[in-house]
Amino acid sequence: VHINLMEGPACLSIDEVPLLVDKQGYFRHSFQSLFAAYYVSSKNRKAIAAQVKAEMRAQMQAVAKYLPPNCELHVDSHQHFHMIPFIFKLLMELHQEIPIGYIRIAREPFFFHIKGKGILNYFGLNLIKHLLLNFLAKKCIKLLKGTHIKSPDFFVGVLFTGNITIESVTKALTVLNTKHPNQELVIEILMHPGGASKEDASLWKKYPHLVEYYCSEFREKE
Repeated sequence: VHINLMEGPACLSIDEVPLLVDKQGYFRHSFQSLFAAYYVSSKNRKAIAAQVKAEMRAQMQAVAKYLPPNCELHVDSHQHFHMIPFIFKLLMELHQEIPIGYIRIAREPFFFHIKGKGILNYFGLNLIKHLLLNFLAKKCIKLLKGTHIKSPDFFVGVLFTGNITIESVTKALTVLNTKHPNQELVIEILMHPGGASKEDASLWKKYPHLVEYYCSEFREKE
């Protein structure tokens, strides 16, 4: 289940998740704004948590109904929203209702790959995301202790988000192999080959900042 709390329409109605969507029922939060809305505004904290939990439940149930009874779900999320601590805790609560067997944790090794335009990844948002997610990963791993839920040992795909290449992935795996010799590791590698043609750009009218990403030549390269 690829939990989505930031793009497109919600599963639930506007009345059920008014703090998460706009007047048309489309998600209105970014990772940063949802993080701030919960941790900065104590006024709506309980309501935000309740609505996020309800929406995640709806999305998980939408998938679970097509699977055998009590089949354990594998869970991750669009833009890693589930690694925001309060959302991860809500997933642990939902696990009591809907069995979860695996959760993605984006703990990525730091590595240098500066060939071509690779150097640009170390002077922008990707590096900040890399540092933040590695920090949040420590909290998520602690919350998983005592459960049978599995997660990857490491993750590759944040530092070079939007510009993944065979060379950058190989460098990350080489670093992991050097630091953890003779160990069998579970490593998730994230790529985003799904793109859109420029003719479809209108589908993202509500999210113009995403048009460049979805129409980028790098979608084809990935």
